[in-house]
Amino acid sequence: GKRVVKLPEVRRVPFRSPDCGSATAPGDSPQAIGVGATDKSNELPEFSSSGPTVVRERVKPDVVAPGRGILSAWSSSDTSYQYLTGTSMACPNVAGVVAILLSSVPRNGNSPTFDQIKQYLQEEAGRNLTLSADREDCGGRSNSNGVFPNNAVGYGKVNAFRSMSAVRQANGNSGGGVGVGLGPINFSIRK
Repeated sequence: GKRVVKLPEVRRVPFRSPDCGSATAPGDSPQAIGVGATDKSNELPEFSSSGPTVVRERVKPDVVAPGRGILSAWSSSDTSYQYLTGTSMACPNVAGVVAILLSSVPRNGNSPTFDQIKQYLQEEAGRNLTLSADREDCGGRSNSNGVFPNNAVGYGKVNAFRSMSAVRQANGNSGGGVGVGLGPINFSIRK
């Protein structure tokens, strides 16, 4: 039979300002994986909002992903592409990782729950990020390099391979190949 999987909500933390406490709906919900952005140097760009959330002062974003200079489909034609920037570019990266996590479970395994997916993303996140001095302390929580989770990058930069390996190991498939290729992808775009 077919497996029906309820997909987790992956929401961008919309940009209000880089100031502490600027993380708002929809990405500030505890039922959403809130996503901030990084640039190619693993630095937090000025357009990625910071926590804590206004309500209940939760740590947000949960994770960050590449969000500056992302090659994306563009609306001018069916074959147009454009380099775009924003948390709206980072969020699809995390949604793609969530899809990989859900598809990496063998047919006889159990699909991970929302809480498990969020946990895998957070625990396996990369923490080699550079934070600027203006975001070092938000909501009484140090955002200094090396302190996680924090209100600038949450648990860190999403790591698809490590997260997927954790899902597979939890389902008793820790040996051999991982099942989904995550190496470099070569492609060309025709104009």
